[in-house]
Amino acid sequence: MKYLILASIVSFSFLSYGQYNFKENYFQDNKQFTNSTNYVEFLGNYFVNSSSINNQLTNSIVLSKFIGESLKDANLKKLANKNTIGLGLGGTLHYKKAYKNFNLTSSVGTHIISNNTFSKDFYSILFYGNEPYKGKSLSFKNTALFAQAYNKLSLGAEKMIKDKYFIGATANIYQSLFYYNGKISKGDFKTSSTGEELTLDLKSKQYVSDPKNKGLGAGIDLYFMTKFKKGNVYMHLEDLGFVQHKNLGFYDIDSNFVFKGFEIKNIFELENQVIGSDSQKTHEIFGIEKKTVNKLQWLPTRITFGFHEQLNKNILLEGAINYRWIPGYIPQVILRSNFFISSYFSIAPVLNLGGFGKSDIGLNVSFHHKKLLINCDFMELEHILAKNKTAGRGIFLRTGVLL
Repeated sequence: MKYLILASIVSFSFLSYGQYNFKENYFQDNKQFTNSTNYVEFLGNYFVNSSSINNQLTNSIVLSKFIGESLKDANLKKLANKNTIGLGLGGTLHYKKAYKNFNLTSSVGTHIISNNTFSKDFYSILFYGNEPYKGKSLSFKNTALFAQAYNKLSLGAEKMIKDKYFIGATANIYQSLFYYNGKISKGDFKTSSTGEELTLDLKSKQYVSDPKNKGLGAGIDLYFMTKFKKGNVYMHLEDLGFVQHKNLGFYDIDSNFVFKGFEIKNIFELENQVIGSDSQKTHEIFGIEKKTVNKLQWLPTRITFGFHEQLNKNILLEGAINYRWIPGYIPQVILRSNFFISSYFSIAPVLNLGGFGKSDIGLNVSFHHKKLLINCDFMELEHILAKNKTAGRGIFLRTGVLL
């Protein structure tokens, strides 16, 4: 499909973005942060979460499998007026150098995140076309897409105070790889009873980056932890910063489109039926005027509050609540109970509530022996065992070596 077709409609297709929110492990091994040991570690993950569509459909989307009518119908019944799907992928390489009274840290990583909100009507048009809805009015209002990818370079310092308080901070430099942000504030769509006339009253604003112009930005991360008798509480602020984008494509659309004269069965075929392959002609037909703008965009900042509590020598309870400044994101609660099989091996059931979906379950496995640490949240259980449940899947891996 050439450049920008159907203004907002096709651009907002959540099938087009298999991209990622880099979600670090909230339950970092405390000793790694507070002792005077050098280490290097890698953190990486991916996830797919939805508030409405199920695991079977998201699997088909991600793996580009055939989507049958029964699967479309089953998910249509689950949809609310407003639905979300979030996807992500990323990784970070982290290094700590320990000194007598403080530690220095550095890291480099790539973060990709996408979150989409869509109406039930938008899903219907996307999967069934407009032919089944002749003579009916549909609405795409509040359908939105946010997608961002960036590199991050961090340098920081951390210090333990009076063997009770731990503070850390990093200064970050960002390079934007891709940015898209758009929303349909009004999208009234109707196909005539004969199918020979299609009207679309559309109001939308979209920003899309030019791959040739990578934006640059700066920001900070902050970390604070305080110990108590059997555990600790902490606060973590990530990616408080901005990226200055240059030469963003900006589309401000407020128009009423009418197509008539022959039967139109699917709005997504309009490019071939009406427009042809010339992208400039497409812009003229839809009244799309591209403007080039510079825009300072805040990063998807995340704040987390959490705790660790040692109930006894074999059980460690962990919990966190976080929020991320991304359109459609729901405050997320994470709970995990670690059962230590031995001094260096533990397993834990994990429960996630909120975020980009409703609820996700998983299993954490942690191995920590001598100089090696491996920690993995395996959020694939419900994807395997409950394919008809609202989507939730992912793997969050942390592996480190003490130097």
